[in-house]
Amino acid sequence: LESIADAVITADSKGIIDYLNPVAERLSGWSEQEAIGKPIVDLFKVFDEKSLEAIVNPVLLCLQSGLPFMRQENTVFINRNGDAVAINESAAPLRDKHGNITGVVLVFHDVSSTRKLTRQMSYQATHDALTGLPNRILLMDHLETALELTQQSGHSLAVMFLDLDRFKIVNDTLGHDVGDELLQQVADRL
Repeated sequence: LESIADAVITADSKGIIDYLNPVAERLSGWSEQEAIGKPIVDLFKVFDEKSLEAIVNPVLLCLQSGLPFMRQENTVFINRNGDAVAINESAAPLRDKHGNITGVVLVFHDVSSTRKLTRQMSYQATHDALTGLPNRILLMDHLETALELTQQSGHSLAVMFLDLDRFKIVNDTLGHDVGDELLQQVADRL
């Protein structure tokens, strides 16, 4: 546990911390000495990544159900410094030889860079690199959704098409750099 790449926190059956490995110390900002004896729900606060609403702590879910719990998406926890750390986490009950729950183990790892890369790739796939405006893929997705909503609600939908007349002349006479600048200014104004 001292050498693995995942953060590990163990707590007793009441959720009181009794162990943090070095990765858990680094990610949480709490030393093992500071954390031992404190309720895990006070040190490990979990939130939905998009809404930032508090969600049920996996340790509580595990202790209440007696079953392992795993969450792989859209979860962040706020460390001691107030930083949101994107994580995947799992919790499992610890049992004695009679099957009684004696504690819980929480394992999590930082997936911030992976989630950031995923968001960047998604953005690049759906937005124009020059203007930052949504591209045809995103337009079609939004248009399909809007059409479905208008059919369900009975409302109308309008689509506006904007064309830059004689744009080719700008590119041909003033060069592509000027044409790119014109497109960026139009995008900013839109």
